[in-house]
Amino acid sequence: MSSPAIVYDITRLATRFSRPAPNGIDRVDLAYAQHFLSAANSGFGALLNPLGPRLVDAEAAGSLVSAIVENWAEDSDASQNRVLQKVASFLSDSNATCVSPEASVRTVNRRYNPVSSFARYARSNKIFGHRGLFPGRSLARNAPAGSVYINTSQFPLWVDWYFRWLDTRGDIRAVFFVHDLLPLTHPEFFPPAEEARHRQRLSVLARRASGVIVASDITRRALLDHISFLGLKPPPVAVVPLPADDAFFLKPHGPPIIRSDKPYFVCVGTIEPRKNQLLLLQVWRELAVKMGKATPKLVLIGARGWDNENVVDLLERCEALRPYVIEAAGLSTPAVAELISGSAAVLLPTLAEGFGLPAYEAERLGARLIISDIPVFRPLSGPGVLKLHPLDGPGWLAAIRAHFEGALHPPSAHSSCPCDTRPTWELHQKHVSEFIQGLPVI
Repeated sequence: MSSPAIVYDITRLATRFSRPAPNGIDRVDLAYAQHFLSAANSGFGALLNPLGPRLVDAEAAGSLVSAIVENWAEDSDASQNRVLQKVASFLSDSNATCVSPEASVRTVNRRYNPVSSFARYARSNKIFGHRGLFPGRSLARNAPAGSVYINTSQFPLWVDWYFRWLDTRGDIRAVFFVHDLLPLTHPEFFPPAEEARHRQRLSVLARRASGVIVASDITRRALLDHISFLGLKPPPVAVVPLPADDAFFLKPHGPPIIRSDKPYFVCVGTIEPRKNQLLLLQVWRELAVKMGKATPKLVLIGARGWDNENVVDLLERCEALRPYVIEAAGLSTPAVAELISGSAAVLLPTLAEGFGLPAYEAERLGARLIISDIPVFRPLSGPGVLKLHPLDGPGWLAAIRAHFEGALHPPSAHSSCPCDTRPTWELHQKHVSEFIQGLPVI
């Protein structure tokens, strides 16, 4: 049985063109795009532009993906990352314990201009060659017969009209990746409009999906419950765990740039309510009171998100935290990997997750983990993993202090779980392809 043609939606990737670095969903989206648009698969791209949903050939779609990869510079020397250089300076700064009005908590963020950056690439014909800014043909009229449309980013899944072309093409199977249902199960952690938007996403999906991919069984159960609640028949759902991105394991170009003589900690994730950085900052303020100048340093890896006023107030106005906490946004994946690998532990006190990819990435790197005792993290185990209730402030404080002392006087090398037993992108895509092949032909 021959494989169906694949039409992979690159719309969200196009909107991320000028981001300084990818986040988790970006990396998943990119991995799928590179796989299905490769020479071996010869897929097509789907792209929303002012002319509507368009079918883009593999060459044009691949040129956009290549430009994005080039702009993110994921394979570049981590030591050249300006943000990492500033974090390294902060971690090695022995004078940082001297608090002054100018010594506010430092926020390192790479500035970028998406409009000018995109225009620069467009003018140089590096994206779509001579096809112009709006390439492609009508998706509804030109998608190959019997093909499979794949959307892994949930974008723009809340816009019903964008997917109406599927209603006119009954021969096409649509497959969506659902990352989580947290805006519905935990709406208190999101902007008010996000709950309604996510309901619309799932409504569009439930009426048009031939198959769904999720990363955890928790998400699968929540999705099936929601579709059943809508009174619709759930489509087949495949649980395919996400692997750590290959960019985390690129061979360094030179010696590590992080050379701190004192153990430090990192927390990875957008600064938003459910990531629970507020608990960590309260813990760090208490550590500063108890330990004074011996207080370890904390690197918050991630951009500022939403509804984070309490966290921002502590970061910008709490003098006790100023010498010990730094925000770092715009780090390349190799730079994140270097910070994780050199840390005393990765701290993830998150209140809710759909999968929790940063924890699995840190585990693959052999880092120690102090993480929330929540269902998605239950598979993580071993001597380097400690699980605590996400609201147990005293427990987190004691664990962080113990890891700090242990890193100062390590009794033995940390033995992480066997990395070769964890998912890889090759295995992930194999399972996805088998799932697509097994979907009923319309």
